Amino acid sequence: MILSMVSQVKLFLMTILIGISAGFVYDLIKSMRKIIRHNNFVIQLEDFIYWITISVAMFFIMLSKNSGQVRGFCIGGALFGMLLYSLTLSKFVVNICVSTINFIMKIIINTLRIILYPIRILLNIIEIPWNFVKIHFIKIAKTIKKYLYISNRYAKIKSKGALNNLKIIFKKI
Repeated sequence: MILSMVSQVKLFLMTILIGISAGFVYDLIKSMRKIIRHNNFVIQLEDFIYWITISVAMFFIMLSKNSGQVRGFCIGGALFGMLLYSLTLSKFVVNICVSTINFIMKIIINTLRIILYPIRILLNIIEIPWNFVKIHFIKIAKTIKKYLYISNRYAKIKSKGALNNLKIIFKKI
């Protein structure tokens, strides 16, 4: 199907917008990488999924708007859009995203500290009697362990004596 010049310009502008939006999505991924450290395997996996998604999106746009014909100006428009975005807005967007997410995380952490403060006070109050009880339980446990060790040694000595007595009895029989 032959596209008119106006349709080709619209398609070119649409692919530029797709390139800009693809750059924005990649900046969101970069922002998450700055906040949460990733190892190389996860970074490569994210990039692979990103590029597969962008390729599928470009394919469906070319299929719906261009009758499935791959035109160089469509790919060039997407690359130009990504380059334009990368040179103009990329650093600003990444900094804004990281700052916003860090600010939200600080708000969440401080809110949790405020909410959990009474629980922390209650645990501190309970800790004093618990330490007292724990110390006595440890003393009791050590005493029991000591007596079990002594009784175990005594049982071994008695069992050896009993075995010797059984041997003597069986020899006499």
